[in-house]
Amino acid sequence: MSQKDFGRFGRKQVSKP
Repeated sequence: MSQKDFGRFGRKQVSKP
């Protein structure tokens, strides 16, 4: 995932370092 995608999900489904 790119930094742009990270902003979309925020910290919900992103539980990776």
